Amino acid sequence: MTRARDVAISLLGYAEARSGLARGRQAGRLTAHSYAEALGELEERWSATVVLDISEPLVRSAGNLAERHLLRGFDAIHLASALSLQLESGEPITFSAWDDRLLAAAAAEGLTPAPTA
Repeated sequence: MTRARDVAISLLGYAEARSGLARGRQAGRLTAHSYAEALGELEERWSATVVLDISEPLVRSAGNLAERHLLRGFDAIHLASALSLQLESGEPITFSAWDDRLLAAAAAEGLTPAPTA
C-alpha cells in the first residue's frame, strides 16, 4: 500500500477492520495501547483512502462472483468493488487480500494480485 498511488476499499472494509481490531484486543493479541494505536492508524489511513460505495447492482455482481468462485459474501463484495473500479477507471487494479481463494478469484477475473511478501 505504501507504493500505491491511490488506495481504494469497499465501504464495508471499515467494519471489517474494526471487527478485526476488536477481536485482536479481546483475544489478547493487542494490548489496550496497541489497540488504540492501531485504531488511530486506521482512522488516519481511512481518511486518505478512496471509499467505494455499495449498491444493489454491485451486490448482485458480488453474488455472481460468490457463486462462480465459491467466495464468502463480504469477500465477493470486495472483489466486485475492485472490478467495478477497474471498469470505471480503465486502469489496471492491483488487488490485495489475505485470503488465497479471494486472490485466486481476483486473478481469474483479471485483477493483478498484490505481492504477499
